[in-house]
Amino acid sequence: MQPTDNASPPTPPKRVLEIHFSQTGQLTRVMDHLVQPLIDQPGIEVERHRIEMVQPYPFPWPFFRFFDEFPETVAFVTPEIKAIEASGPYDLIVLGYTPWYLSPAPPIVAFLQSETAAKLFRDTPVVTVTACRNMWLMAQYRLNKLIRGLGGRLLDRVVLADQGGTAATFITTPRWMFTGKKNRYLGMFPPAGVAEPEIEGADTYGRRIVQWLESETPATEAERPIATPDPNPPNPMLLLGEFMGLRSFMIWGALIRLCGRQGRWTRVPVVLFYALFLACAVVVVLPITMLSLLLLRLVPAFRRFHDDLVERVVS
Repeated sequence: MQPTDNASPPTPPKRVLEIHFSQTGQLTRVMDHLVQPLIDQPGIEVERHRIEMVQPYPFPWPFFRFFDEFPETVAFVTPEIKAIEASGPYDLIVLGYTPWYLSPAPPIVAFLQSETAAKLFRDTPVVTVTACRNMWLMAQYRLNKLIRGLGGRLLDRVVLADQGGTAATFITTPRWMFTGKKNRYLGMFPPAGVAEPEIEGADTYGRRIVQWLESETPATEAERPIATPDPNPPNPMLLLGEFMGLRSFMIWGALIRLCGRQGRWTRVPVVLFYALFLACAVVVVLPITMLSLLLLRLVPAFRRFHDDLVERVVS
């Protein structure tokens, strides 16, 4: 008589899809550190993809090409990307993106508009990850709408911000984009990008993802289980400036697109004029806006309203 085998069947592994786009390589390094605890954990399978373009963007950026990119970016006119071979279903998707002109970078939007994404994201929890300057609210808002439009369930967001303050990054970030140099500048400006300890410390969020996967807590019942406390909480002082900036990008972008396709000489005068206009707006309008908001935030009722508005934008 054969003994009865009462052993329960093995538990299937948790499946995680990590996918991102990074032009400079900074976000790739963040994702490498973040997913390493998942890779090391038995019982979790990690499938990784870096979105690649058919015709990659230049880096460093030529001055005109950099500004000529914004009309298509804010209008969600996307470039052609290479196909992603991913087969769901997944227990979690970790999506890494960078903000361009207060919007998700075009290759990320191209992927989210694809048939592949439509199949993968439906009813799947999603954690978004970004490494960027401190102005990310409207990009996150637009990204959240795309994810929800696919039926994805937003679980949490991880935001790693540049080590320089708002004023410093108006110098260090363009220098990085136009020259490829991100080291300390003139002895007074910090290096561009996210600080190295924060990049290496992204594995903290990977360990929290492991804990969440092992807890089997439904995404609808979890309340920001990955990035709490928030390393870079939303800055309400920047919301109005971002909103006005995005509206400006959309209006001027539509006008520039009427002048022809990307790279056409007919766009050059308008693009260059807008670049000058944008520089003046940053120097004049942004400080006034931030000072006005600072004064208004001294009123408790307005502060509560403003904080609630920010949370609705990014949640």
